[in-house]
Amino acid sequence: MRIAQLVAAILFVSFPLFGETGKPFENSSQVQPEPGAVWDFTKPLWVLFAQERVLLPDSPESEIIPRAAFAYYRPIGEGRRLFLILAGIAYLCNVHFENKDGYEAETSIFTMLMPVGSSLFRDGAEVKPEGYEETWTDAAVRAKKTWGKEMRFRIGIDYEMAYRHYQTSDDTDTTFVLPNDTFTHKFDASMSLDSRGRGKTGDYNRGVDFSLGIEHEIRDNWNAWGLGGAQYTDPDAKHATTFFGSVEAHHSFDSRDGYLLHAKVRAARGWDLDRLTYIRLGGGGFGRQFDRVGAGSTGAANDGELLRTDGVPGYFGGEFFTDRYWQFNFEMDLPASTSSRFHLYGAGARFVDLLKTGEPWHTIYGFGAGYTKVFNQMTRGYRLDLAHSPEADRDGGSTEFTVTYLQLF
Repeated sequence: MRIAQLVAAILFVSFPLFGETGKPFENSSQVQPEPGAVWDFTKPLWVLFAQERVLLPDSPESEIIPRAAFAYYRPIGEGRRLFLILAGIAYLCNVHFENKDGYEAETSIFTMLMPVGSSLFRDGAEVKPEGYEETWTDAAVRAKKTWGKEMRFRIGIDYEMAYRHYQTSDDTDTTFVLPNDTFTHKFDASMSLDSRGRGKTGDYNRGVDFSLGIEHEIRDNWNAWGLGGAQYTDPDAKHATTFFGSVEAHHSFDSRDGYLLHAKVRAARGWDLDRLTYIRLGGGGFGRQFDRVGAGSTGAANDGELLRTDGVPGYFGGEFFTDRYWQFNFEMDLPASTSSRFHLYGAGARFVDLLKTGEPWHTIYGFGAGYTKVFNQMTRGYRLDLAHSPEADRDGGSTEFTVTYLQLF
């Protein structure tokens, strides 16, 4: 899933830079970000994202995972903008529309040109005979309406249609029956109450966001599949439903926003899921619902920062499949200089491990520290992170060192 992780990381870094109401870094309060605290979206720009992760499990060798991609942003008229991601074998095109009355709409197309492996872990060990590979192309339309200024009420609806192709990998068991190639249809509805506001640094420094949503996915061509075609046999899995919700809060401890606290609690519950629609956590894998879950995420978008960790820091163990979970994340930002910051953060997730024998409930958690440095009014910068998770299905846990670099052109 490494390419999928790369794409997910780029999506996390890029999209929320456009702000929560569609306008880049819109701030309805009288406090405006200082010059250079946020990017200038009135003109076209290229963004280079590069990241190197060194994973240190309890083994003689560490694992190194490089990522790199280009993103392109361009205004294309009043209230319209184009956004592209070029990531080797994965490409995304997004066109966004908005007006002054709080209405927004966008359309996007994404394609994965080469097969991506879907691994399965059971009791902390990878089960290669049950692995397979997947390619897909999807197109989506989204609409959103926002009411209010200081306290904003927002509703959104999404529709995504995808074509998914499945194939065996080199290690797939000969008796393994693949899912049928199929079109899928995903319907998403959400609502939120948002009082967040941005401060001088461009980051959220106050307010709370409450969000609720539901996602329903339909597979046109369903079949019993898995080893011997007998592992995933419930036809109700053709129609999968997931409810999700979150509460996010931000607080500044001084007038210059030098000391900021960010916290988020999220949860989800699914029905009629199977391996294709399970919520995925851990293993560095985002899963297909990476925008709704966070335990597997290696990073999420900045809100005025270069990169904010949104997953379980340092965790790199077996990927978990679940139909219910809750997770808590926090980060404390401290000043290092006028153009740099220190970060202390942590997270924990509790969930039902659907593939674990015996007691299904499982907990993973981790802590980390980071340093961010930006140059030339945020046109380039880097972040260094060191994180550790003592609960990673191996003696001694797992440790992750990450170097992230962003460059605007």
